[in-house]
Amino acid sequence: MLTLTAAFALALPVPVQEAQVAPPLCELLETTVGIDARALVADGLAPGMVVGVVRGDETCVRGFGETAIGSTVAPDAETVYEIGSISKVFTGLLLADAELRGALSIDDPVQKFYAGDFELDQVGDTPIRLRDLTTHSSGLPRMPTNFAPADPENPYADYGFDRMFEFLDGFETKRAPGERYAYSNLGAALLGETVARAQDTDYATLLHDRVTGPLGMTDTAITPTPAMAKRFAPGFDVDQNPRACWDFLSMAPAGGIRSDANDMLTFARAVLHPAGTPLAKALPRSMEILYSSPDGVQVAFGWHVASGGATRWHNGQTGGYHCFLAVMPGFDAAVVVLSNTTTGFVDVLGDNLVRVLMGAEARKIDYPKAIEPTPELAAEYVGRYKLGLLTSLTISVVDGNLHAQMTAQPAVRIYLSEPDHCFYRAVPAEIRFERDEDGKVSGLVLLQNGNEMKGKKVE
Repeated sequence: MLTLTAAFALALPVPVQEAQVAPPLCELLETTVGIDARALVADGLAPGMVVGVVRGDETCVRGFGETAIGSTVAPDAETVYEIGSISKVFTGLLLADAELRGALSIDDPVQKFYAGDFELDQVGDTPIRLRDLTTHSSGLPRMPTNFAPADPENPYADYGFDRMFEFLDGFETKRAPGERYAYSNLGAALLGETVARAQDTDYATLLHDRVTGPLGMTDTAITPTPAMAKRFAPGFDVDQNPRACWDFLSMAPAGGIRSDANDMLTFARAVLHPAGTPLAKALPRSMEILYSSPDGVQVAFGWHVASGGATRWHNGQTGGYHCFLAVMPGFDAAVVVLSNTTTGFVDVLGDNLVRVLMGAEARKIDYPKAIEPTPELAAEYVGRYKLGLLTSLTISVVDGNLHAQMTAQPAVRIYLSEPDHCFYRAVPAEIRFERDEDGKVSGLVLLQNGNEMKGKKVE
């Protein structure tokens, strides 16, 4: 599903201002993330990625790996990716633009635009407003409960406005708007539709007419153009399984945009230097903080705020992609990382560039390294391990790779880090195999979320 790594906001540094000579931008990119990006590709965590940075008048874009596993084609500034929830930043900008043009007010109740479509529940006398949607403080859930995709590989393709409105009409909210921050894809999608509806158009058209067209972002759209489609990198999950592209209906404003590094850096430059652009007033407005939660979360128009207010950022993940965008106006700099994989290390690469651009130190990227099991060793692990009365974990070998399958769940690839010790990439979990006094594998221990589940080998 569409995700945001909220904890990342707390990891970004408070800026450090020091008088020092900055290295050339491409040198900084290479020394900060080049080695790590190549390692992630070499270790099978990503087929490839594109990293772009702007600082003042400098621009640097580097591609790592390949556009698809086995393609041998390196990605570049024109390789197109799904940017997922970074779409919410554009939705927030459209809200700011509509407000400045008098099409609506951010304090308008959402219900104002949907007479006869649904009746939004509210707590007390405070209705859900447009500002509550863009700041994830509306009280709406992350996803509607009637979200049941016919095709899990393309989950948003059949979720239209009829089902969205049906859910909203029956939803009972449990807290007042503004009471607390709770990330909501549903709220962002509803916001995009509302902003478009207020201007008698649809979201995709509004995005083109008000943002991507005026800024010259020809490779940014909900539906890719034929030219974009030719440069589209196919998606993969963390286990290097191919993943389908996602199509969007009602949920497009929450995560349906596709783009490339050139366009994302064009957008970042406009954010940093809005004067003279067609969005000279809307871009600064969209950066203004609208909500601060008691626990320190700050949100602007779709942007999340970090580094003591110095950074605006968002990331995004779909079925086969993970991307990151951050702008630091006080440092006249921005970072974008686009990848056709679902590994969260994309965020760490982006974070490290942000840190270095602000004068802080990059964090070490650390993850378990996989080793290739011999066929004989892998065969020793194969079998069914009973974890409970109705639950078993089955270990199998497929195309030479180890897989683990919990009862009633799909098989997931696992990786050997050392003899008798495996780890997952898809979930934060590990498996430790146990042997009897004769040296034969007799059981295992599944370690996940601080818990241990022991299983005896029964087959």
